[in-house]
Parts: sequence; C-alpha cells; structure tokens
Amino acid sequence: MSDKIILSIQDLSIQFGGLKAVDAVTFDIKEHELLGLIGPNGAGKTTVFNMISGFYRADSGNIIFADEKINDLTAAQVNRKGLARTFQNIRLFRSLSVIENVLMALQQKKHNGHLKDWLHSLFNTSYHQQIEKDLDLEARELLNIFQLDKYCSEMAGSLSYGAQRKLEIVRALATRPQLLILDEPAAGMNHQETEDLKKLIRFIKEKFNLTILLIEHDMKLVMTICDRIVVLNRGKKIADGLPQDIKSLPDVIEAYLGKRPV
Repeated sequence: MSDKIILSIQDLSIQFGGLKAVDAVTFDIKEHELLGLIGPNGAGKTTVFNMISGFYRADSGNIIFADEKINDLTAAQVNRKGLARTFQNIRLFRSLSVIENVLMALQQKKHNGHLKDWLHSLFNTSYHQQIEKDLDLEARELLNIFQLDKYCSEMAGSLSYGAQRKLEIVRALATRPQLLILDEPAAGMNHQETEDLKKLIRFIKEKFNLTILLIEHDMKLVMTICDRIVVLNRGKKIADGLPQDIKSLPDVIEAYLGKRPV
C-alpha cells in the first residue's frame, strides 16, 4: 500500500425528499488499500457507493478519483476512468453463457471511447477476427484464474450462487479497473462460500494490484481482510481507523447495538 490517494470523498451529501441520506461524509482511499465501509442498515453506505460510481448525483461535495473530479460523470464514464463495481443483487446476463458475459465486458472496455477502432474492426474482416480471437483468449484466461473455465458454455443463470458472484467480479475485472467497489459480496453466502470469498478478495487485490472499497455486513469478514474501516451511521461518518481499533469504539458499538457500552 502506498501513500498516494486514489479516491478522495470530500464533504459528500445527498438528500431524498426530507431525508438527508448522506451528510458531509469525508474519507480518502490510498492506492492498493482495502477499505471497508460499514454501518447498520440505513447508514448510507450504498448511497455513497452509488454517488462514487455515477448512479446518483451528489447535492454537494466532491468526488476526486485519480486526481480528477468525477461528480458529474455518468456511470459509464466513471467506469471508463478505471472504476468498476459489483452489486448487492448480482447483475449478470443470465440467459447468456458464462464466457459471453465476460466477452461483453471486454468488448465494452475495448470499444469505449474508440469509435475509430470500432469502425475499423467493423469494415476490416481480418482485423475484426483477430480482435475477437484476442478477446476470447483473454476471457478464457480470466475464467481460468477464477476456476470458472469449466463453465464457459453454461448459462450464467444456471451457476451456483457463489459461482455467479465470482462471475460478476470477473466481469468487473475485465474492464481493467484501478479501483474495485464490492457491494455486500458475501450477501446470501453460506460459511464456506464466505471463507472462499475472503481468499478471493485477498487474491484479486494482489494479483491485479487493485485498490478495493468494500461494503459488507459480515463483520468477521470485514475485520479480517480490511486494512482500514470507515463507519457510517444515519448518513454521517462516526469513525475511521484500523479494524482492531474500530471494533471497540463506543460510538460504533452504540450504532450496532443501540446503546453505549457500560
């Protein structure tokens, strides 16, 4: 982990009707850091994720990614800048094959913002065939890394829950991000699947030299894999620190249990 800040959240706020869902939240993420964003239900975690990834527009504050303000970018534009995310509810093309799901992500990255390349591939058969061959090889290599290559021809919707979650992460990695955002990846998983996920997150962080921002309700998972943790409650940041320090803070205990420790 370096000292370089890759993502800076500065006084970020958003309101829905009369409810201030996120209230002047500020935190930074360093390059190659694994940061956990936690808090009880309704704390504003996913809303923060949605603003960072371009799905919501912040009412005030700034989002600086790789030294560039990205507040006003769409989700697709944010992705092109090098930020990819997964969702609490897995989003796959369930009626397409596993490899087709990955190929779609690779093709999106290949052609985004490169109209000239796309037109060239469209009218140059040999060039197009070589591009398709290269993408297919890259897709298979990614699937092999995550031990999903044996399911290449199977429909994504037929995979087990854990395998579907893996595939969603593979699709995100196919866009070659600098920052990967994981929204409750352990949701719906059994104990063994969660243990496998823990190893997977550690693996992809090192293998792909990634910075990771993680929302997760499984406190054991968060406390064992995160370098640092930010805690939200009722839209506000109440803590920011190392896992071993965070878990004993009175404000954090009160947020989760409803009362301060005696």
